[in-house]
Amino acid sequence: MVRSSFGFSKGSGLPVSRPAVSQHLKVLLDCGLVVVRREGTKRYYSVSTAGFLKLNIWLDQFWDEADGRCALVKEIRRRVEQATERAREAAERYARQAREAADREAERARREAEREAERARREAERARIQAERAQRRWQRASGQRPQPARPAAVDEEILRVLRLVEEGKITPEQAAELIAALEGR
Repeated sequence: MVRSSFGFSKGSGLPVSRPAVSQHLKVLLDCGLVVVRREGTKRYYSVSTAGFLKLNIWLDQFWDEADGRCALVKEIRRRVEQATERAREAAERYARQAREAADREAERARREAEREAERARREAERARIQAERAQRRWQRASGQRPQPARPAAVDEEILRVLRLVEEGKITPEQAAELIAALEGR
């Protein structure tokens, strides 16, 4: 297939020399992009539609390859995004599991502390009972009459008075008078 010929004579008005135009036309002819028609001493060059069709097919392979590379880049990007999302989900899952484990450990420690406090309370109660028994035995053995038990509020007030002495806010003599008054002596 031949298109119309170029509308200039070799080298006329072109910014290159005649030999350069000849060399370029020879390369285009060798590539099959132009065809030549001779009429006497003149040569007429025309664009070869078949040659340009082959060129387009050849160039299309690069576009297909570029499209393939773009598809590859898109696939890589998609996979990276998926991996990032999986990593984020895993981090959240591990953080949640760590929080739950810490909560379980805190609850276990709280229950253990409660058990220890209960054991200490029972031990204190046993010690109080043993002290009361020992005091009653001593009173029976010494012949003293038992003193009535003081209310817990009086014990608390006595402790407050002793703290005031420790803090230096009252003298031991003042504390003795206050305790005697609290005990009803």
